[in-house]
Amino acid sequence: FDAAAIAYMRARPPRSRSLVAYGEGFPDFVERLDPDAPPWLAAVARLDRAWLEAHLAEDVSPLTAADFDDAGALAQTRCALHPSARLIDNEWAVHALWAASRVGGQDAQTPRAREHGAETSLIWRRQNEAADRTLNAGEAAFGRGVAGGPSPGGASAQGQAAGGGGAQIVAEAREAGGVARNGEEKT
Repeated sequence: FDAAAIAYMRARPPRSRSLVAYGEGFPDFVERLDPDAPPWLAAVARLDRAWLEAHLAEDVSPLTAADFDDAGALAQTRCALHPSARLIDNEWAVHALWAASRVGGQDAQTPRAREHGAETSLIWRRQNEAADRTLNAGEAAFGRGVAGGPSPGGASAQGQAAGGGGAQIVAEAREAGGVARNGEEKT
């Protein structure tokens, strides 16, 4: 990873004094960098970039428990993922490896297996801290449904159709603070 970062810095030096946007193209750069590089490296870079974007995203008020408890109003609410929420579909199961690297690098307890197989991760900001987790198929479908703008009930139905428990998915979205009204004012 360090060698890839150095190659990126040499190929694409920063153009601004602010380094916030620097690295936007790093995952794609890594993917094209070296055919001998680990094939999952770009997937790890995508998760890391999503973490930064989630951490720096604009603030809006998420839907509250009271919003979710009013079923009638909730059915009429057009929703979106919270601006900090990032759904990342990877063809490599690398979330556990990436998460372990964020808290101190690789040691005897760090996952080492990188399985080739689809995995969806959610990274969002909750109470000013970036949070992350992998999603099952139903949760991923719910997230994509909310990203498409339907009511949480409609997204829940999409999640159920993909094999998830609709009520559980809505409850977890409420708890996570990852759903906002579409067009919500900034806080």
